[in-house]
Amino acid sequence: MRTVHSFGYAFAGPVSEGEAPPEGAEPNPFLYCLQGANGLATLVEGDHVLGRGHQSAIHLDAPTVSRRHARLQIAHGQAVLEDLGSRHGTFVRGEKLTGPQRLDDGDEFSLGSVRLIFRVLRAHELTDTR
Repeated sequence: MRTVHSFGYAFAGPVSEGEAPPEGAEPNPFLYCLQGANGLATLVEGDHVLGRGHQSAIHLDAPTVSRRHARLQIAHGQAVLEDLGSRHGTFVRGEKLTGPQRLDDGDEFSLGSVRLIFRVLRAHELTDTR
């Protein structure tokens, strides 16, 4: 991901083909997003570094965000956020992190002055057309 100034986030990474899931396999039931003032970024399960550095999964170009500000570990419909020794701190629900903190759908957190919301959507909610 990279920040497109005055627009939001854009995907900037290699694409590769993978094996099709085995027939009858349950697809990943979750879609993960980070919502911020500049738009929405979609993430997959795994570990993601958030920060100002160009190697970050989510590049946040703000002076209060460190190059490697925080780590977001996502799995099974939830996430764990951990500060990586940032200068301006990482906050969840207004409280400064002193260790790893669990995030659930709708939890707001801040990296320095940048406010984000962690969102989890279930796959069946995306295809329900009622």
